Amino acid sequence: MNEELLNLFRTKPGFAGDTSRVLTEYYFKSCYDKGDLIKSALLLLNFRNSLYRQLSGINEISESNVKLISENFLDNIPVILMILFYLENSAPQIKEVVDTYFLDIYKVIIIEHKTIANSMGFTPIVKDLSNSKAELLSNLMKNIT
Repeated sequence: MNEELLNLFRTKPGFAGDTSRVLTEYYFKSCYDKGDLIKSALLLLNFRNSLYRQLSGINEISESNVKLISENFLDNIPVILMILFYLENSAPQIKEVVDTYFLDIYKVIIIEHKTIANSMGFTPIVKDLSNSKAELLSNLMKNIT
């Protein structure tokens, strides 16, 4: 990904970096329970899902997918942020760019998540994405949009 496009995804309001910063802050202020990361992930997903119910043009995440996401990615909040960013950007040209530059955009989300978590005094909730988890994420993104 060229530097200009990467910078766009990092800094433009509503794009990956902004989504990561805003939702990371919300996660740690309103959802985070160190003793129950599944509950924490569910709170974040349900918060955004309630917004999707009110807006047209954004697909709601099914209850079964919310549960699947929270159970499989409770220790990797940037994955959840990536899914939410993907859902919230429904324009076909943006989805095409995200599909093409998935790993670069995901790295932007991780960097911003780490920056905000550290600035708030929390340990970022990030884990390496195994091949099986990457495949699950890819399938989820295809099936929930």
